[in-house]
Amino acid sequence: MPHEHLKFLGLLSVAVAVAAGAVLLRTWPKGKGFSISEHAGAQRRSYYLFLTVLIGDGFLFFLFMWRWFVPALRLPLGYMLLVLVGYLLQVATAVIPHRGDHGRLARLHGLVAFSMAGIMAVLTGLLALTSHVSAFGRMVAAATFGFMTLFWYLFVFVKSTRRHFLVYQAAYIASFYVCILAVSYL
Repeated sequence: MPHEHLKFLGLLSVAVAVAAGAVLLRTWPKGKGFSISEHAGAQRRSYYLFLTVLIGDGFLFFLFMWRWFVPALRLPLGYMLLVLVGYLLQVATAVIPHRGDHGRLARLHGLVAFSMAGIMAVLTGLLALTSHVSAFGRMVAAATFGFMTLFWYLFVFVKSTRRHFLVYQAAYIASFYVCILAVSYL
């Protein structure tokens, strides 16, 4: 049974994440060739903001998914387990800093972050196939999944896109949130 009082926690969580991302990128800019994590890892204050948002605000989003989204759409336990793994990977992404080097921690951070991004695509794709989601929601989810798949293709096979990594990363994350919000509220 979904907890109706938590229905708008998703919207609140996304608004906080967008605001924090804007502050992070405007206050500590490094350029569009760097990831959000590399922007955050540039200074201690930016890292603490990143850590707080990914863990704290991420928990609000997880709570929304667990207590309202999954029950309201009657999604299976496997979907919720993917949400949980995605959140745990998000926490690991926050805790394992990326300081711009190419050492062991940076490689581990990249593995964790890309695994989280992969789960985001799977969660979106599954929504496109779920009968409890509205026809419009399934169309948004299918389009988002296609968009995310295109991003993976570009990142893997078109090396020149990495010069604009921040733009692609922000669009990828935004598309996931737009999909979840559209399925939730439209």
